Amino acid sequence: MTIAEKREIVNTIINLLLQLTAEEDVQEQPAIASKPVKAPAQSVKMLTIKECTELIEGISEHSIRILIAQGKIKAFRTGEGVRGKYLVNKESLLSYFSGNEEV
Repeated sequence: MTIAEKREIVNTIINLLLQLTAEEDVQEQPAIASKPVKAPAQSVKMLTIKECTELIEGISEHSIRILIAQGKIKAFRTGEGVRGKYLVNKESLLSYFSGNEEV
């Protein structure tokens, strides 16, 4: 399986999870409230730690790992042991470094 196929599968899973949580939010809201529900992103871009360091000039891989451990940027671990990797949400990374630190 190629990296592109793996990323496509991860994007599909994330989009399905976003749709599921959006549906739960709609069901939990009272019938009177007519707030528009934010539509899930069409495509979620995930980056490896190395790709994060290439995108944000001057930050090290170690610093990215620290931000993940502190929960300041959205990420999840794929695989186990030495071959495991963190995949970081690109939007979360960019919003953190633009000054909006919401996760």
